[in-house]
Amino acid sequence: MLGDELEFLDEKIKQNTRELENIAMYDLLTDLPNRNMLNHQLKKLLAIMTRESNKLTVMFLDFDKFRKVNDTHGHDIGDSFLIKAAQRIRVCLRDSDMLLRFGGDEFVIVFLEKNIAVGDAILATKLIDSFKEPIAVNELLFYTSSSIGIASTEDTSMLMDDLVRQSDMAINASKDAGGGKCGTFSDVMQKAVVRKVELENEVRDALEIG
Repeated sequence: MLGDELEFLDEKIKQNTRELENIAMYDLLTDLPNRNMLNHQLKKLLAIMTRESNKLTVMFLDFDKFRKVNDTHGHDIGDSFLIKAAQRIRVCLRDSDMLLRFGGDEFVIVFLEKNIAVGDAILATKLIDSFKEPIAVNELLFYTSSSIGIASTEDTSMLMDDLVRQSDMAINASKDAGGGKCGTFSDVMQKAVVRKVELENEVRDALEIG
């Protein structure tokens, strides 16, 4: 009897551990991997790059003016919108592409491909075009557009945080250009961001002196 009880408790502990790991690594709304899983997967893919001639691409996607959905119709409708949006994104991807929910209306797509491939630009166009059709939630139709930021690396020593930051910088550039577009990170973009911060600091210092 005692052995049976111990076996039952051991199985219960394993089940609880699996459930906690699932909560830690997956988004409860969409069932997609979350930000924690992104860090884990990027580490694995960077390790694979050391053995193969690949480049690693991180693609950020979010929706222009998504806040209006929540503000106008409430968070339940907004959540349903995100579930439908995640399903539409998945249809555009290959089986080897990883789709994650980063937070809010931000989704991340991660994939490896050969250095000479241009799959990132092809996929970005496909995704942007896919959201030209409205998303139906109950009896409502939401016409939206998506902005995308892309960062790629062939450097196996690249820091994960830097790659994510670069793709985030690229999506901000897409939004600054009016939304519904794709931006790819470049050194010019980096310099522009640095200069913007410098100007903000100069203005702040001038106001404090004045």
